[in-house]
Amino acid sequence: METNLSKLIRQSLKRQGLSRADFVKKMGYQNLSKGHQRLTGWLAGVASPTGDQPQRIADATGLKLEKVAQVILEDLNICRTVRLERRALDRNFYLVIRMMAAVYPRQALPRGIDEATALTLARARASTYKRRCCLNTPDGTNYWIDGDGDVYRVDRDPPPSMRIGKKLFNLNIS
Repeated sequence: METNLSKLIRQSLKRQGLSRADFVKKMGYQNLSKGHQRLTGWLAGVASPTGDQPQRIADATGLKLEKVAQVILEDLNICRTVRLERRALDRNFYLVIRMMAAVYPRQALPRGIDEATALTLARARASTYKRRCCLNTPDGTNYWIDGDGDVYRVDRDPPPSMRIGKKLFNLNIS
């Protein structure tokens, strides 16, 4: 999938007359294999840069970090919008349970229930499992539930943000 970031990188490669290997070296990767994997993911639109990677891209393209971060955040916002549109078509409620670090099974709640019933079921399961859970609703609202079954936070799918060093970049495109 062609993204704004992949277009930016391809334009930079063409403008500078660089091969992918040269671009990876210019980004400062010592491990060229790792750099190639990341570059391939960005060009294919299946990965998004994190950590110091936006700075590396900015250095290799000769662009300002703010410009690169803006392009990345625009892509994340597009993905977020598509995800919310797809989620709106799926009228089911899902419960995500934190079983242990990096293990988050997702359970579909019964079809045709309303939000109040879904929340009641989610709170009961959280109490039964004694685990933190998140009830995901079709409109993108998330109910965060502790192991006692109490709701401790309610939020909506937030707009993309990215921390690079000490700077926090937020994106709100309407």
